[in-house]
Amino acid sequence: MTSQATRCFYPFCVFLTFALVLALRIGGMPFGEPFVIDADEPHFVRRAVNILATGDPNPHWFGHPGTLTIYNLVALYALKAWAAGVPFDQLLVQYQDDPAPFHALGKHLMIFWSLLGHFGLWLLTLQFSTRWVALLAVLLMAVAGIDIRIASLIRTDTQQSALLIFLFLCLIQGIRTRKDRWFLGAGLLLGLSTATKWPSAVVSLVILLTVFVASPGASMTFEWSLRRFRIAVIAGVLSLAALFLVAPHIFLDFGTVLHDLRAEAPENYPLVKARSTGFFPTLGYYFAALDSSLSTLGLGLAAVGMISGMRGEMRRLTLIPLSFFWIYLVFISSLVLKWERWLVPLIPPLCLFGALGTKAIYDLALARNGKTVGAFLVGPLLSAALTLGHVPRVVQIVQNQARPTRNVTVSRWITSNLPPGSRILSESYGPYLPRGPFELHQVDVQSGKMVRVAPTSRYVEARGNLGGLKDVPSALANVDYVIVTSYKQKFRKDTPAGRKALRVYDHLKRETELVERFGTLQVRKVRRKDGRRDEGGEGR
Repeated sequence: MTSQATRCFYPFCVFLTFALVLALRIGGMPFGEPFVIDADEPHFVRRAVNILATGDPNPHWFGHPGTLTIYNLVALYALKAWAAGVPFDQLLVQYQDDPAPFHALGKHLMIFWSLLGHFGLWLLTLQFSTRWVALLAVLLMAVAGIDIRIASLIRTDTQQSALLIFLFLCLIQGIRTRKDRWFLGAGLLLGLSTATKWPSAVVSLVILLTVFVASPGASMTFEWSLRRFRIAVIAGVLSLAALFLVAPHIFLDFGTVLHDLRAEAPENYPLVKARSTGFFPTLGYYFAALDSSLSTLGLGLAAVGMISGMRGEMRRLTLIPLSFFWIYLVFISSLVLKWERWLVPLIPPLCLFGALGTKAIYDLALARNGKTVGAFLVGPLLSAALTLGHVPRVVQIVQNQARPTRNVTVSRWITSNLPPGSRILSESYGPYLPRGPFELHQVDVQSGKMVRVAPTSRYVEARGNLGGLKDVPSALANVDYVIVTSYKQKFRKDTPAGRKALRVYDHLKRETELVERFGTLQVRKVRRKDGRRDEGGEGR
């Protein structure tokens, strides 16, 4: 290989790796569907469009809080509208007519943040090891299942992860250069990350640990301690300042903040999969999810990387991602809810340590066996096992995400199989139906009455839940079909409201017959007194 080819080989490998990152994340975007959205995406997209259309900068929702993500979307939609010559006040009309382009653009923004996070991981790993180890860390993250699944969703997890990676870089530079401005930069990034996702606030402990423990020259004199304390205070003030500048309404509309945080209470997430059953079971749940995304081999090598890092000359630097991993994992395991997506910020440090663990074993093989062929093959073989072992699962993930979602499948089935003009009663989490062929009804949350859904978009979506219906016979007399979704699972028998709602669902089941089932979603036909059951009935 010529010297020029040698110089070009690594940049070519970097290009291929980042091309793979992009391909896997764009490949996981479903195309050609009437609605390309995840359950939480309207929280961000609708509010971003509304801010532009009304001129009111208050998102009026702080569940994640997600303010930085919403304002990113505001800037993106404003740029697109300006380029197309569309007045901002017309964006809401466009969104109501066809939301899909807004969601697709937002998904591409999240993929950009994912690429930025991979680039940050490459820079972060270079602080610990060689450029090839850095590339291996990026490759491990590229094929991490949970990162692929979340990267194309308009959520806060990917953005939070990228911001925290650059926060770690600031802390490392603060230790390397002994310049306080890097710690202050970490404080600013903490504010931005907290404006994206609330749990980022616990990273303040990592900053304190770095300032007081990991910083070199810790003579523990009064002057040294006072200076460290001053840096920590200034970093905290800058963090709050960044939070206020990026998300001022967190402070100005604190009542809504409290309301949205209360809405995250476990009683509002009664699904078994979302409720924590205790610290250690939840910790086991998260380790199982990490094992699924990174493999047992990957977690084992990450453990080797953690141990070797703390034993070597890089232990001060290693303390930063290592302390974050355990502090954040313990924190989310202690919460009353558990979601696999909360693990996204933990994937980069694990990939970092997995790559460092591979390098540590490779160095050990060389030290014990000398420069033999077998010793040289240890590193490449481990790297291949780490990455190639993910191929079947990654292909399955991308295929699952690229194919039509269940709601789209249901929508197409209804359009093809139900008579035009059918009156359909549905609820939240149901399919989006095309405007025109069908008459869609929903349950009004306030009154409990069945009302017709106004077709303000080319697709019609039902809201509310069937459990709140007060007059079942009257409603069934005016519809032909009922769509029961997974919303039913939100109600529990151990609460009066839950028992009441479940009785309504049971009443609807008795008065209807199953036509088709799509997982937890059922399409049911109303029985008429003079009619007979369709063939197949409940057994279909």
